[in-house]
Amino acid sequence: MLKLITWNVNGLRACIGKGLIEYLRKADADIIALQETKLNTLLPELDLAGYFAEWNGGERLGYSGTVCLFKNKPLTATRGFGDERFDREGRLITLEYPTFYFVNAYVPKSQDGLNRWCYRLDWDNAFAEYLSDLQKRKPVIVCGDFNVAHNYIDIYPENLRNIENPHGFMTEEREGFNALLETGMTDVFRELHPEREKAYTWWSNRLNKRKENRGWRLDYFLASNNLLPKVKSCDIRADIQGSDHAPVEMVIAFEEATNEALEKSWRSIDLDAAKRTLFRMQKNIALAAIKQDEDGVAAAQKRLVRSIEAKALAVHHISESRNLPGIDGVKWETDAEKMSAALALDSKGFMAQPMLLLIVIPKGQTKKRHVHIPIHHDKAMQTLYAYSLDPVSESTAERKSFAFRRGRSTHDVHAYLIKAFDMIDPPRYILKADVKACYASISHSWLLNNIPMDTRVLKEFLKAGHVFGGDLFPPDDFGISLGSSLSPILGNMTLDGAQQAVFDGLHSYGEDIDYADGNLLRFADDIIITARTMETAVKIKEILSSFLTERGLMLSERKTRIVDLADGFDFLSRHYRYVNGVVHSAPSEAAVATMEQKMRKMILKHRGGQKALIDRINKKLKGWASYHRITEAQEAFRHIDNVIKALLLELCETLNPHMSREKVINKYFYREPDGEHIYALENRPDVRIHRLSDTVLTVHRPVATKKNPYIDDAYYEERTDERAMTPPPSLYR
Repeated sequence: MLKLITWNVNGLRACIGKGLIEYLRKADADIIALQETKLNTLLPELDLAGYFAEWNGGERLGYSGTVCLFKNKPLTATRGFGDERFDREGRLITLEYPTFYFVNAYVPKSQDGLNRWCYRLDWDNAFAEYLSDLQKRKPVIVCGDFNVAHNYIDIYPENLRNIENPHGFMTEEREGFNALLETGMTDVFRELHPEREKAYTWWSNRLNKRKENRGWRLDYFLASNNLLPKVKSCDIRADIQGSDHAPVEMVIAFEEATNEALEKSWRSIDLDAAKRTLFRMQKNIALAAIKQDEDGVAAAQKRLVRSIEAKALAVHHISESRNLPGIDGVKWETDAEKMSAALALDSKGFMAQPMLLLIVIPKGQTKKRHVHIPIHHDKAMQTLYAYSLDPVSESTAERKSFAFRRGRSTHDVHAYLIKAFDMIDPPRYILKADVKACYASISHSWLLNNIPMDTRVLKEFLKAGHVFGGDLFPPDDFGISLGSSLSPILGNMTLDGAQQAVFDGLHSYGEDIDYADGNLLRFADDIIITARTMETAVKIKEILSSFLTERGLMLSERKTRIVDLADGFDFLSRHYRYVNGVVHSAPSEAAVATMEQKMRKMILKHRGGQKALIDRINKKLKGWASYHRITEAQEAFRHIDNVIKALLLELCETLNPHMSREKVINKYFYREPDGEHIYALENRPDVRIHRLSDTVLTVHRPVATKKNPYIDDAYYEERTDERAMTPPPSLYR
């Protein structure tokens, strides 16, 4: 059973002084909806034990305002329609629960002139449309002060004698109320008490009208028609004083959230529709961020992290990623567990648990990495807040940062690096900079002061600490965890601003900027900055060092250096060198050597079937070809082809020690018409090793750096289709 209360308190402070708190405690309702609070901040006196609160105060002091108190946290809590005309007055709160919506409304009066009359009519239309949309998803309960008496039985007859068609009983107002009912709702009190007269909820303070019960019924519970069989009672508490309105109480029977109900709720979620809803919310955040509307960003972010769609997608992402469990060992496997987890994602009272620390050595490397593993609940919270932060990051990011951003890749940074020197008078030097232990060194205080998200939640993520070997280690004041959904976003936002700092440091205010001198390209914490002279490059290094220090960071002296472009340099496994007015690029010597080592290990240690080996090699070759096909990679590709052929021959001879080389070649290699030998299945020449030298080299069309993936979505969809049709590899091929 759920007990619900609605009450227009006509000034919360005054009503508290007249016994409001005592009444609420005795009533012990599950959800309490109060209207006309006349405040825009929550009073400490209303912090009732066992209740959470959702507040919607109007911009105008001493006017309007609503608040909901509830024992069980909703899936989401939303303020207003999303229409600034109505939302600025704090008139609407919507709580979403697994099986219904609860809406607290304070409908505007139509008095005070023509403008207000038109405002009321617009509200009625918008409200009916809003409720209709909610009911397409699940049943709705609406309550509050509707500022209209629906029928003659709902108003004391004398109140109609002095003024014909008075405000609160005008034909248009009553038609607006009818429009709400036509969305599929019922006036619950009148349904249960169709003939009860003199059942009023508001009385004028003049002429003893309350004492003589000469009032109006303006306060209602409306419910979706399919909820009516569950309603047990609906009563007006005219005996309760404290306001010129009386509270209305309703009791309705709802089933508990059993495992079966939770499973049903999870399966009813349309993940594709949820993704579309999430994207619309992210677009609103991005638009507010571009306008530098901090309040708009915060409000839109709050709506997102409270939405069940975003919560469900966060849980789905974590449960489908096969992540290791944290210190609690909990994983979400059943639909009921996933739905329960989605309902539990809430910032109120959130406390991040210590992370499990693992020390790992990535495959093919020798350097140890510290990996922090949060519990699944905290991972989902990080994912949820990443959804809300990434649109801000994309809208404020530096144009030429390319790592961990939607629709961007190392191909883009390569194209812009080539472009940086494709000019008549190109810069001669570069500062090749590397931030030392970037993730492990970022200042917490800088993040908390500069990252536009819920500061308390961010602090919980940063200060969680970790467990290693059974011991708890408290957090320090620096560093963010590897592997978190938020970490790449936080890392990018920490380094954003470096380009502006370089230009500001090189040029005086008002001076024309030479954009080729100090042009910054960044992929994560790997940075390239162009410079025309050695002196400028040295100055840029000093500027960058100062910029990083404020954020708790510093340059790696071992990896940071100034390079004459004519001498060449390696960046992201590619080698760049300026020769005769052209920048040439190819796979770096280190990249080629690493590929050789991987092929040697993969081939010579293989002990499975021939087809399995072919598939493994081809998968590796396709990835390498895709990465380097935008460079002058022909020589490197031919070299790797020859290395693989030699290694395969060595493997075959090892497996067939008594067979001559000629027989080995005839057994395992297919002879092409041009005389080239290709490793292939016997009698199946189509199942063969791909040749890197057959790769079609291409020029990459880079992303337009002014485009925003949350706003210019058509542009990014076009690029996705284009990449799918670009060989190799090609989904269409």
